[in-house]
Amino acid sequence: MNPKPQAMRFLFFVSLFFLHSTLVIGQASGANFNLTHGKYEVGFRHYTHYDNSRTYQKVMEYSTETIPRQISISVWYPAVSVPHDSEKLTVLDYFRILAEEEEWENLPNDQFLNWFYYSNTPENQQHLSSLSRAYKDLDFA
Repeated sequence: MNPKPQAMRFLFFVSLFFLHSTLVIGQASGANFNLTHGKYEVGFRHYTHYDNSRTYQKVMEYSTETIPRQISISVWYPAVSVPHDSEKLTVLDYFRILAEEEEWENLPNDQFLNWFYYSNTPENQQHLSSLSRAYKDLDFA
């Protein structure tokens, strides 16, 4: 009996176990980060521009119309102060931008996790309402 195939099989399963264990702890909640923040607030702006030199047909459109290529630009920047009526952006707000970039702007909010390959679990649904540090459209510092 040759011991080498058994040793190779053992090494394979040990390697598979360690690979799997690193994937299991691959995601963390933002609440666990404990980051310190500087003296500035975080402002956020999202722009959409169009490149008229590059046209294409929209995915899943039942038309032969070509449109200019959409270019999405997201900018986080230091801001001086936050007006009292401003609200922090949530993870769901970022998913809405992602849906727009992927040309699924009409996708219902409750389908974001399913569509973008995340488990649609109650825990992940709760993460969608997690607050970020950014506020939309603040004045630049």
